[in-house]
Amino acid sequence: MKKLMTCTLCLLLLTGCASETHQNTNSSSASSSSSPSASASSSASADTSKKVTITNSAAIASKTLDMSGYEWLTDKDPAFIQISMSESLKLVDEGGTGIILYSYPTCPWCNRAVPVLNDAAKEMGIHVYYVDVYESELMDATGKSFSAEGKTVIQNMLSHFDSILKHETNKTTGKSEPSLYTPEVVAIKKGAIAGHHTSLVDSFSMTSDTDQMSDAQKAELKGIYEDLIKAIAD
Repeated sequence: MKKLMTCTLCLLLLTGCASETHQNTNSSSASSSSSPSASASSSASADTSKKVTITNSAAIASKTLDMSGYEWLTDKDPAFIQISMSESLKLVDEGGTGIILYSYPTCPWCNRAVPVLNDAAKEMGIHVYYVDVYESELMDATGKSFSAEGKTVIQNMLSHFDSILKHETNKTTGKSEPSLYTPEVVAIKKGAIAGHHTSLVDSFSMTSDTDQMSDAQKAELKGIYEDLIKAIAD
């Protein structure tokens, strides 16, 4: 997974990090020797045995969906609704309910997570709110740095999710600060955090751009996402 931002807005690449799941006190990991493949099903449709209903009372404004940067998401009609980071916080502030994915297209961990989350969402008949953490609204005119307004939004997001984010010591101030790692999937029910999952699965490590999760690892990750969806269902 990638470390995107902290209170000091540092951008660092981490090459090997454990996944983390929190839903009440549950977490899981597994390993498999199955042959890995890059693709995930793009034809997933609602499974009547899994289908759930999620009612969101918060008014969330959407953006034009652009998932073209995710190389292994081949679904032409994915289960994502793109929203801004500011809009995502309304789920908390306005007592809303939904699944939020914080991610971005050039993150290798995100590229592997997105097709799996898409399959889980489509089979369960729900949509996922997608936030590109490098969206243009957060960036300055160069597109390479966060704007002053963007930094304010990011600080607000880190504050909202402080309780679930990993904390690290700021070497300059000595203070513990929350850090956002991607992909981060957060389940919100009636404004409260019902659970979240960071990265992929513990048994998967990435040493090259071609490394892929095995079918068993994808199934494990999909199960984690399904549990998060169930946690916020009506």
